[in-house]
Amino acid sequence: MPTQDPFVPTPAHPGLALTQLRGARCPAPAVACRLLALDCAHEDPRAQRLRMLGLRPGVEVRVLHAPGPRGAVLGLGSARIALGPELLALLRVRVP
Repeated sequence: MPTQDPFVPTPAHPGLALTQLRGARCPAPAVACRLLALDCAHEDPRAQRLRMLGLRPGVEVRVLHAPGPRGAVLGLGSARIALGPELLALLRVRVP
């Protein structure tokens, strides 16, 4: 019996938008989240921007500065990426 890839979003577990990671839901900075999906059409310019920054489904990101009204800072490899709340809302993640 084939097993489901644990990082593919499903209707039962679509992941959380990064804007939902506040308080107890927000992992410690050293903990990596798996990016599950971009919550917009593939040809959307916002999706293109996120992909150009390296934010593609399957990559691991770290939340370095928790999401707030002005956005958040993510760690991707050795890079730090600051995103506003509009782009953060498009990122669906799975928290360990």
